[in-house]
This record gives sequence, structure tokens and C-alpha cells, in this order.
Amino acid sequence: MPLHIFEPRYRIMLRDCLETDRTFGLIFHEKEAPEQKLASGTVGCRAVIDDVETLADGRANIIVNGGDRFALVRIIDGDSPYLVGQVIPFEDEEEPVAQVTALALRLGELFVEAAAAARALEDDASPIPVLSEDPRHIAFAAATSVDLDAADRQRLLASPSPSARMREMITLLDSSLPTLQERASIHEHAKLNGKGSRRHP
Repeated sequence: MPLHIFEPRYRIMLRDCLETDRTFGLIFHEKEAPEQKLASGTVGCRAVIDDVETLADGRANIIVNGGDRFALVRIIDGDSPYLVGQVIPFEDEEEPVAQVTALALRLGELFVEAAAAARALEDDASPIPVLSEDPRHIAFAAATSVDLDAADRQRLLASPSPSARMREMITLLDSSLPTLQERASIHEHAKLNGKGSRRHP
């Protein structure tokens, strides 16, 4: 995910991250809710800084990848201009391997079909992304190709059940795939309009 860093507090945070382990935490909150009221137990995701482009005026463009999830314990008071929190790892529940594997295979099949249709609509010839081989992560990867609002993405992130996450993504892709494939087919036929042989009287 690309991020544009321009606020002074986040410029300081970026400097601190680059001087240490190149990571920071991302936590979703409603825009109307003050950051200081983040509830204990809120699930977030570690962001790993992969690339940094520093601009002349002090702003920066960065690329981050999602890392492990965590749960917020509390916000720590201090002099830092950005929020600092105490967190603990947020782990998945143990589930039957056969069940998780079967769901991962089904979700992977649907994702390939949906991604192929989406690329056809955009005339994008790039390869279809390869999903994670880890069933615990496959739903998160598939979610990047689906139009979910922030609250739905947060619910998916905070789910401790790989099976529940995959079932939700399977339901979403299964319901949207026929429409997506029909639109892709119409788009492909439309590109052929005016091409081919012509008959003259």
C-alpha cells in the first residue's frame, strides 16, 4: 500500500521508524471518533516500510506491506507527537486442517476467475497475483481485489477464524463473479466493433 507522509507528526514517526525496525502500527478508527478514544482490544496490523521516496520539502512517499496483527492494550501517554501504544500479538484460533485447506482451495479458484475478469475489463495483461499459500492469510490477500468498505475490512482483520474469513470472501466473490464475467465479456466484444471483414454492396 502506498502512503503519502506530509503531517509533521508522521514525518517524525517515519524518521523514528527508519532509525529502528522500519515498522509502525495501523489501526482503523471512525473519522468522527478521536484517536485518543481507541478502545483496548482493537485489532491492528503491523506495517513494514519497504520503500521510501523523500521529497525536497520534507514530505515522503512510502510503500508498506502488511505484517502480523496485534491487539491494542492501551495508549501510552508521553511526549511523542504521534500515538504510541502497548500491544500484544493477535493470533488465530486452531481449526481442522482439512476444513481450512478445502476452503483455501475454493477461495483460490474464485480469486483467479475474478482477477482474470477484472483484468480483462481494464485491458490489463499483467499476471494474476499469486495468493499466499498460507490458509491463514489467503482471505486477506483476496480482499484486496474486492470493493469492501473500511468497516468490513476491519471486521475481516479482527476475525480470529481463518474459516470464517474465507467463507465470507467466498460468498462475496461467488455473488459478484457472474456480473463481473458478464461485464468482461461485453467489454471484449465491444473491442471488436468495427474490426474484421466488411461487406460492400
